[in-house]
Amino acid sequence: RFEFVITADVDGELFESNGNDTAETNNVASLTVASAPDLVVQNLVVSPGSIGAGGTVTATWEDRNLGLSATPTSWNDRLTVRNLDTGETLVDIALPYNIAANGNGPLAPATSLTRSHAFKLPEGLRGTGRIQVTVQADQSTSGATSFAEYDSNGVRADNNNAAAIEFTAAARAYANLGVVSVSAPLTGRGGDSITVDWLVRNTGAAEAGGGWIDRIVLSNDNVI
Repeated sequence: RFEFVITADVDGELFESNGNDTAETNNVASLTVASAPDLVVQNLVVSPGSIGAGGTVTATWEDRNLGLSATPTSWNDRLTVRNLDTGETLVDIALPYNIAANGNGPLAPATSLTRSHAFKLPEGLRGTGRIQVTVQADQSTSGATSFAEYDSNGVRADNNNAAAIEFTAAARAYANLGVVSVSAPLTGRGGDSITVDWLVRNTGAAEAGGGWIDRIVLSNDNVI
């Protein structure tokens, strides 16, 4: 933001007079011109349309410059993902845009830049329920900004940089393995082999695919 102040007869070389006796005090005029970027986040969407716990989500949005000048330097977009039902912040990341990188450049007034980021929801309850995605243009994870922003009226414009969207992540069915019985010989002798049998049962709602490892611990007392 620039302020221009013009003072006529600044050295007082000319005697001035008027009927209101303000001729020596009405010589100043000023003009304030806003010349700064003003980033906003528009058209924030998430995909795919059906999302469940453990799934990969892609957020896409546009950074638009509503200001009167191009962005003077690089900046970060901050993306946060919160589970509104548990209150946990699942993602908090700063996504840099380097204006000096090949194919990039300053964002001119009245133009937009499409950006996106993919993230994976946690498995289980942490990734289930109401999920909120928020994008804040020109903000790091500490809240720092890269440049001052003013709107076309010369008003500071740091509080219009965010957009949010909410979706519901569906619960998924999971396997639930448990050992339901164990059998071992009552006696044994050092150096001899013994046979231990056990039964693993899946009481969950999904198939236990992919294989797993069972662990056997042999202890000479009740402490394991």
